[in-house]
Order: sequence, then structure tokens, then C-alpha cells
Amino acid sequence: MLPVRLTLKGIYSYRDADEHVVDFEKLTQDHLFGIFGAVGSGKSTILEAITFALYGDIERMNNRENRSYNMMNMRSNSMLIDFQFKAGIEQLLYRFTVKSKRSTKNFQLVPTPERQAYQWKNNDWEPLESADASKVIGISYENFKRTVIIPQGKFQEFIQLGPAERTKMMKELFNLDKFDYAQTTREKIYKVKAQLTYLEGELTGLGSISEEELQEKENQLTVLSAEKEKIELEKKQKELVLKELVELKQRLEELTLRGKELSLLVDQQSTIVQKEKDLLHFERTKERYLAIVEEQTRLQHELNNLNDQLKINQQKQEIHKQELSQLTAREAVLKQTLDNKDQQLKKAAELVAIAQLKELRTNEQVLQERISKGEALIHNKQQEVEGLKDKKDSLLANRSKLNERKPNHELLANLTDWFGKHLQLSADLSNINSQLAQRKAERAYLTETFAQKLAVHKLEFPLEIEPFKTSLQNEIKKLDTHKTSVLSQQLEVKSFEKLAEFAQNLLEGDNCPLCGSTHHPNLYASHHSTEALASMDTDLKTIDNQIKSLNALIIETNGYQQGTEHIISQENEIALVVDEKEKAVTLHKQSFNYDNFSPDRPEQINEMRASIKDWELQRDQIDKEQTLLDQQFNLANEDLKKYENGVIKLKNDLAESKGAINTLVSNLDVLNESDFESKTAEELKNESRFLIDRLNDAQQELDALIKRSEVKSREINQFAGAIENISGQITSIKVLLVEKQESFSGLLKSDNLSEDEVLKTLLKNIDIASFRIEISEFKKNIAVAEERVKNIEQSIAQKTYNEMLYLQLETELGTLSDLLNHTSAQFAELKVSIENGKKALARISQLVKDKQQLEDRKSQLDILDRLFKANGFERFISVVYLRNLCFAANERFMKFSRNQLSLELNEETESFIIRDNLNNGQVRSVKTLSGGQTFQAALSLALALADNIQQFNQGNQNFFFLDEGFGSLDKDSLHHVFETLKSLRKENRIVGLISHVDDMQQEIATYLQVKNTEEYGSIISASWEE
Repeated sequence: MLPVRLTLKGIYSYRDADEHVVDFEKLTQDHLFGIFGAVGSGKSTILEAITFALYGDIERMNNRENRSYNMMNMRSNSMLIDFQFKAGIEQLLYRFTVKSKRSTKNFQLVPTPERQAYQWKNNDWEPLESADASKVIGISYENFKRTVIIPQGKFQEFIQLGPAERTKMMKELFNLDKFDYAQTTREKIYKVKAQLTYLEGELTGLGSISEEELQEKENQLTVLSAEKEKIELEKKQKELVLKELVELKQRLEELTLRGKELSLLVDQQSTIVQKEKDLLHFERTKERYLAIVEEQTRLQHELNNLNDQLKINQQKQEIHKQELSQLTAREAVLKQTLDNKDQQLKKAAELVAIAQLKELRTNEQVLQERISKGEALIHNKQQEVEGLKDKKDSLLANRSKLNERKPNHELLANLTDWFGKHLQLSADLSNINSQLAQRKAERAYLTETFAQKLAVHKLEFPLEIEPFKTSLQNEIKKLDTHKTSVLSQQLEVKSFEKLAEFAQNLLEGDNCPLCGSTHHPNLYASHHSTEALASMDTDLKTIDNQIKSLNALIIETNGYQQGTEHIISQENEIALVVDEKEKAVTLHKQSFNYDNFSPDRPEQINEMRASIKDWELQRDQIDKEQTLLDQQFNLANEDLKKYENGVIKLKNDLAESKGAINTLVSNLDVLNESDFESKTAEELKNESRFLIDRLNDAQQELDALIKRSEVKSREINQFAGAIENISGQITSIKVLLVEKQESFSGLLKSDNLSEDEVLKTLLKNIDIASFRIEISEFKKNIAVAEERVKNIEQSIAQKTYNEMLYLQLETELGTLSDLLNHTSAQFAELKVSIENGKKALARISQLVKDKQQLEDRKSQLDILDRLFKANGFERFISVVYLRNLCFAANERFMKFSRNQLSLELNEETESFIIRDNLNNGQVRSVKTLSGGQTFQAALSLALALADNIQQFNQGNQNFFFLDEGFGSLDKDSLHHVFETLKSLRKENRIVGLISHVDDMQQEIATYLQVKNTEEYGSIISASWEE
């Protein structure tokens, strides 16, 4: 997270008259900045405002302390926090705001501030669904206080956290949940078990099969194969002979068929010749007369149609005139019927009223009967309610008696707790004793292992370790002395060897480089052999191996000594715990003070529970009976109210009915009610409807008749015009027909033909194209038939067909086919059996191999399951992170302490310890550090933690804010801290400090100065504004 801008108003010592703005982009440009001011000036408020905007929480107070009221400035009526920052790998811009207003009626009433969150998108602030900054930054409130903005008094919290809290923090910061493989491992184990079950089932299903059985079947297959080939060869030879006979038979049959076809074509030849003559005559006649005949036929057809239309129109005109006369007569009858319409409508209405009177009088009697029955039901239901009330009172008395025997649940709970704790203490004691026995067994195993290693070196087990180690070291010193002696001898021998080599190379007359002489009468010669040097090399290697072996034995001895001491220390600690547990068991037994109960009889709890269960069953039975009575009582009351309301409604309906009767009687004018006593209400209504329907039908019919008369008159006029038009067309067509007949007669006369001859020829309507195709096809077919007969006769010359031989071959081939099919089936069945057997053997081999692999995998997964159980792997990874954290923190902490102190991790307790290099590298608790040393260690860890978080989140910068903490440092330590903080600029890190220490302000160029004035409250000024 990188802060960009903070706006404050009306919070703590900052008043709401003006907005107080912190421009972090300018403030952080040097990567190291400070916020300075006197105690109480409002420095820490800047950090609290950022924390509250992001998380809605602060370190100073919580909601129970009326935080909303206490955070707001006493001289202000509103509060504002507006914080902008960048976060994430892409450094997106976010904005978190806090707004609150004081009640105008009650000064001490300040509602919970409203928090909102936004993201800068598309040149605007878009609201986020949640104002929880942990979803944006990826750090919870508690860890934000430990790693980013560290408030007063919290700087050293990380180094002092307990193992559980520190592990929880590491899990969140570094997403260690991804190392929780327990569930995944269990799922894999379940999957492997399922696969093993499936494989075992498949192996069982495959049964047993041997290589010998497969070999026997393959031998049988070879015999069948030879037999099958023999049958196939014989069958093939006979098929060839049969094929020749079949082909000859087919050619003879074809010759007979083709001869018949040729005879048929010869018979048809005279008919085809006649068709050619008819076709020629038809074509000449059609060309000369068809157009004239078709025109005469068209005109005659048109004339016949017009005559038919004229006749139809004349008939329709006469029919319409008759219908018009009938309509006029019906109109007169209907007008006479409708003359007294109003009087008849009045009669129909009063008939309906008399029918309603009859229905109301009948309904009045029904209502009176229902009222009598309802009052009887009310009386019976009232008696039922009284009886249920008596039963409820009796049940209430039984409940009171049962409550007097109410069991003591608190006593049962206390006894259960006591016996449960007693059982747990006993189990704890047993477990601790098991641990003690395990440690002793481990020590015995360590001793036995060490003794075996000593036996390899042919050494006895020492009574005391330190003298034994001293003897080994003395032995090493002797070997070193001996090695030095051998090396000296070897050096001397090699020097003489070099001198001899030099002497042998001198020539007479050359100057000796040692003495300058040119005369060399007695040259030096070496008396040492190569074997001597080789022996020395062998001695040196032997000595080195002995020293190496002794050093390894010393390491083994140290390991045995440290391991034994460690186990003995654990045994002593466990023994103390055993004493504590035994005392705890004794004290717990002494705390048993329950009358009528024994600490040695835990079964009494079950007896008491059974008694309580019996009491609860009785109580539940009473509850069920009471619930049932309450339901019955409520239902009876509801029924009583329903009956009473029903009777009241019936009486009201009766009164309304009497009023309606009086109204209807007073409205009668034309008819008397007494005249219709013999008729029912339905008959009167039907009579009324009949009168009304008759009048309505007459009126509708009259209206329709008038319209139809008008339509008929128009249609009669239309028919008259059509008749006149058709008569004119008939006259014109008759003139054209006469002209066409004269032209036709002239042609007939010139061709010396009669009209009948021409018409008969044209009526044949020969399809010229079809005739031509038929004639052509016939000529082609007869030529083809003649050629085929000739070819077949040539192909079968000198050949004879033997029917008996043909039938004999067919019979023999059938027998051979059946035999071949049977043999082939046996062959195929045996071959499939062999293939399936081979597949089964291969499958069984593969399944056994797969089963072994799955069993190996299950064994490995079981090991992983034990490793990952109870988040063990997550704790291991957390320890690795903490170990790396210590290593990174020591780069700075050892500089601060001048290499006197270093941080380490106690991996058993997962807590930090100090390695004191001034005291032989002994370790001690971080709680033994002075205030200044603790600050140095905490700062080193905090910077290392920030480095790791930056690397984990792939950020290009990180932000670290520290509130106070420098007052405990001397000037020299403060100088080292400042040098460290200044060096962070090169690491692309932004560090902010808040302090009232004057020396610090002189070291930091970019800062904010906060002052708290009586007139204006807290005021912020920036160094770049001075």
C-alpha cells in the first residue's frame, strides 16, 4: 500500500473549521520522512485516521467506550476522514471515507460514522460493495498494525507474540493455507482405496488361467487349421466345375429368352409400318385444317356459354321478384304485432316481480328454520367449552404436583463436570507417564547405538564422556605430531632429490649457481629410493584416515552426549509434570463434597440422568395433553363464535327479506299476485322471458326484412342490365361463325375432302414426337435382338449341359459348406478363447503390477497423512518462514549490536531467542534484552518482515510507518538506526517516523510539523512550505 492523500476534519484535536490535508506524494518523495511535534500535538491522530478509514477500528478505544463521541473534536459538529492510496500489483487507486455529524438536539449523541470505499475507474470514483480494506490490501487489521502502520506501544508486539498468534499471522500474511494438504491427502487415500477395491474385484472376476492350458488350445487350433484348409481346397475345386455348368445353363436360358424376344418384335413389324403411314397423313391434315377447326369450336363454345348465362339470369330475375313479394307481405304482419309493445313489456316486468315474491316467501321459511337449528348448536357448544375448561384446571393441578418433584439439573451438571475433569486428569497423568517411559527408551536406544559404533572401533563404552573425549583428542594430537615428523622427512628427501637432479644437469665449465665454480669433480648423487617416498605417502594417508576417523568419533561422542543430556533434561521436566499431575488428581479428589454421592461411583450420574429422564417424560406427557386440550378449547371457542355470528347473520337476512317483499307488492300495477298462486316462480320467469323474446324477435325480423327488400330491388335491376348485355354478345358471335364456315367449305372443296373425314383425322390427336420415338426404338431393338441371338449361338458351340452332374455337385458342395462352417466355427471359437486367455493373463499381470503400485502409493499417502495431520505441515512452513526471517533480520540486528547479539528461532517452542556471543554463544530469552536492544531487534524483524511481504505480494515498493519507539535509544544506537533507515531508500522502501525526539528532526529533510494551539486546535505544516 502506498498512501497518496489524507484529509482530516473534526477528529480529536483537529477542528472542523478547516480541512487538514497531508500530501503523501510530496511527503514520501525522499522515501524517508517524519511527523514531528510535542506530546499531545496530534501526530498519532494521522495514523489513527488512516487505520479507522481502512478498518473502522483503532487501538486507542472501542465501541463500548462511546468511540463515536470521543473521536469527534469537542468544538466541532462534524468529522471527516478522506484517505486515498494505491494498492495491488497494478497499483490501482482507492479512496476510503469516514463521515459523521453530531446531533443538533443532544451534544453527546454522535451516531456511528458512515464508512464508504471507492475505486478510481473510467475517470470517476466508483463505489465498492464493501468498505473492508483487508479485501483490497490483503492484510487484516491486527497484522496491519504489526507490519504497515505500527501504533504506540505495539512496535515490539511481533517479537513477543505467542506461537499460536504468530503462526496465525504468518498464515495470513504469506497465504500458508495453501500448504494445508490434509484434506487433499485424505481424498487421495479414499480414491486409492476405491481403486484397490476395484482392482481386487476385477482380479477375482478374471479367475485363474495357466500357460499350459493356452498351449494345449493352440495345438488344437493348429490341427483345426489344417483340416479347414483341406476342406476349403476341395470345395474350391468343385465350385469351379459348378461355376462352368451354371454359366453354360445361363447362356442356354438366355438364348431361349432372346429368341422369344426377337419373335415378338418380328410380329410387331407390320403394325409399326402402318403407324408410319398414319403419322404422315395426320401431319398433313393438322397443318391445313387444325387452326380453322379450333377457331370454329372456340366460337361455338363461347356462344353456348352465353346462351346458358342468358337463361340463368332470366331465371334468377324471376325468383327475386317472387321473393320481394313475400317479404312485403311479412312486413305487414310484423308491424301489426308490434303495435301494443309497451303494455306487453310492463306485463313481463310484473311477472318477474311476482316470481321474486314467491322466492322471498320460500326463503323466509328456510331462514326461520336455520335460526332455530343454530340456537340449538350454540347451546351444545357452550356446554362443551365448560367441560374442556374443567379438564384444563385438573391438568394444571397435576403440573403443579410434578413441579414439586423437579430434579436438580445443576447438581447433575456439577457432578458431570467433576467426573469429566477427573477422567481428563487421570488420562493426562497416564499420557505423561507414557512420555517419561518413551524418553527413557530413547535414552537407552541412544546408548545402545553409541556402544555399537564404539564396538566398530574396538572401544569399550566409557564410564565418563569427558575423559573419553580428552583421550581421543590426545590421540589426535599424537597423530598430528607423527604426521609432522613424516612430512619433515618427506620434505628433506624431496629436497635432496631435487639437489641430485640439479647436480646431474651441471656440465664441466658451466658456473655453479650456488658456488660459482666451473669445475665439478664430485657431483652429488641421491641415495634415496622411490619406494621410500611412496612409503611416506602411504603413512601420511593412513595417519589422515586415522585422524578423520577419530574426529568422526568425537562428533559421534558429542552427539551422544548432547542427545543424552537433552533427553535427561526432558525426563526431569516430565517428572516435574508427573508430580504436578498427581497433585492435581489428589486435590481434585479432595474437592468432592456432594452428599449421597461417592467419587468412586461415576455410574451414579447415569442413575440420576435416568431419574431426570423419567421426570421429563412425565412433564412432556402433561405438555402434550395440555397442548391437545388448548387446541380443543380454542377450536370449541372458535366454533361457538362462528355459530353465534351465523345466527346473527341469518336474523339480519330475514329482516332484509321481509323489507324486499313489502317493496315488490307495492310496485305491482297491471297484475295481481293472487291470480298466479298456482304457478311457480320459474314458470312466471319463463313466461316473462317469452313475452320479451317474442317482441325482440319481431322487431329484429322487421328490421332485417326492410334491408332484404332493398337488396332484392337492387339485384332485380342488376339482372335486367346483364340480360341486355349478353343478348348483344350472342348476335356478334353468330355473324363470326357464318364467316368461318364459308372459309372452311372452300378448303374442303379444293382438297376434295369431306368435313367428317377431316374431323375424324384431327380427333385422333396423334402425339407426333412419341410416335417417332416409338418407331425409332422399334427399329433399334430388333437389330439389337438379332445381334444378341447370333452372339449367344457362337459362344455355346460344341458345348453340352449335364443336369445330373450339376445336381450332384450342388449336393456335394452343400455337404462341404456345412462341414467347413462347423470347422470354421470351432476354429474361431478356439481362437477367440486363446486370445481372451492371453488378454486375461496380460490383464492379470498388469492388475497385479497396478495393485502393487497402488499399495505403495497408499503407504506413501498414509505417511503424508500423518505428516499433514493437525496442520503440522503449515506449522513447519511457518517455522521455515520465521527461520528465514531471523536470518534476514540479523543482517541489521548484528550491526546494531556490534556482532554481540543475534536472533534465532527455538523451533520447539516457535519463539524467538537471543544468541549472546559475548558469553560463549549461549542462548537466552528475548525478554532479557534492554529497552534499546529490544527496539533494535523489533526494528530488524519488522524491516525483514516488510521485505518478505513486498516480495510475496510482488510489489515494487512498500510502506512502513512507525509511531514513537526511539526514546529508549542512546545517541550511538539512534545513529545506527538512522543509518539503517537512510539505507532503505536504495531498497525502494518508504519509511515514515513519528516522534517528539528533537535529534531525529535534524536527520530527516522531508517532514510534517504538528502543533496544537488553543485557538485553532491542531495545525499541520510541511517542510517544503517553509
